[in-house]
Amino acid sequence: MLTNHEVAILTKVNELAARFGVPECSFLASVQSVPDKDGGRQTRLQFEYAPTEAASAERFESMLDLIGGSIADEGAMTATDEQLAAVLEAALHCAPKRRGLT
Repeated sequence: MLTNHEVAILTKVNELAARFGVPECSFLASVQSVPDKDGGRQTRLQFEYAPTEAASAERFESMLDLIGGSIADEGAMTATDEQLAAVLEAALHCAPKRRGLT
């Protein structure tokens, strides 16, 4: 079942993609709940695949670099919902203005 927290995170990912001019259907992002070392739960944001078109792929990599953390190297980041949302919100503040998709 998809939760409102997951939707919020994925909505921010799609907004970032739009800001970088990356078509939202050209990559796959997923979120899943995973156990943490203390027996609690965290959320993993995973980019399953990147765009195949060269220009979109380059802009996608720039988007991942802006998100930072383990996203750029591993294509995934694990944290609390609140932490993931904060990281994505910070990236949105630094991202280019919204642009049309190419």
